[in-house]
Amino acid sequence: MFWWKTTIFFSVFTIISSNASCQVFNDTIAWIWVKDTAFHAIEGNFFSNKIELNNLLSNKNVVYYEKALPFAKTPELLDIHEVRLNGQGNVVDLFLLLKNNFPDVFHNLSRFEIIDTT
Repeated sequence: MFWWKTTIFFSVFTIISSNASCQVFNDTIAWIWVKDTAFHAIEGNFFSNKIELNNLLSNKNVVYYEKALPFAKTPELLDIHEVRLNGQGNVVDLFLLLKNNFPDVFHNLSRFEIIDTT
């Protein structure tokens, strides 16, 4: 009697574990939280008012750097920026580079999961 409960438990555990480990993330799109408003996205030909940031983003294949929620009313939501790469590179590597070069500016990363629809 006990063996079938154990078997069911391990079967369910295995299914849940395998689904959790199969997450696939999009490596070219992410949301990054930007604490310092001087590093926020601006309209025009440049990503921001910071030349160092503009150069870094240009060299790392970034093609899009904009506020994710420009209509937000709270400062916390206005800090969220969407970053897109041109297909080369990796948003995690870019985020680590941003954190290393500007330690008090970039503080959170949220990647987009690719959902299997099969």
